[in-house]
Amino acid sequence: MKPTYKGEYGLIGTHFIPLCVEHGIAEITAANMLATIGIFDLIGTIFSGWMRTVLNSYHYTFLLAGAFCLLATGIVLQIGKKSVSYTISAAKEL
Repeated sequence: MKPTYKGEYGLIGTHFIPLCVEHGIAEITAANMLATIGIFDLIGTIFSGWMRTVLNSYHYTFLLAGAFCLLATGIVLQIGKKSVSYTISAAKEL
């Protein structure tokens, strides 16, 4: 039986920590972030399978996944706004 590989084992697992280090994040912090991603991946997979079994449809699982994607996008945009305003205020102080 051949093992199956998800994209995160090759792409994310290989490049995530070096990318974080290039952006000034400590290696141990980047490793903890990657572990957190893995834990939530496992929880999400189990929860979506449970929802499919209980509700007998993938419809609600897809809706919930879409809602989480929108929520994550909103969070990233808010963080980006704060980051840009901090950068602008720091540049004005120089």
